[in-house]
Amino acid sequence: MLVGQARVGSVDFSRARMQRMAQAVLSLSTAPRGFTASHPAAQVQALGGTPNGDYGARQAAYDVKKLRAKKMVYKRDRSHRYEATPEGLRSITALWILRHKVIQAPAGCCLPA
Repeated sequence: MLVGQARVGSVDFSRARMQRMAQAVLSLSTAPRGFTASHPAAQVQALGGTPNGDYGARQAAYDVKKLRAKKMVYKRDRSHRYEATPEGLRSITALWILRHKVIQAPAGCCLPA
């Protein structure tokens, strides 16, 4: 995947770090002026951080770049602020629902035996 001329890694929503980043992007999507890389970093820390414990603006900027490569987030003109695209919000929401409501559903829940 490319963002401009830079190659970035893929988005893996099975990882806790990307799941928390997706939740942060969903919660920050209503910000009228967008968000900077430090905003999702604070959200991820509030959600429980990452397994190794250190997650700052630098790691969040890399994860935002991965989401930009998938066209889930775009960079606002001439600023360091980002906004989620409508298609990106739909994709993140669908992946979150699948992950937390269908795949990790408790035994005996709404799925037929």
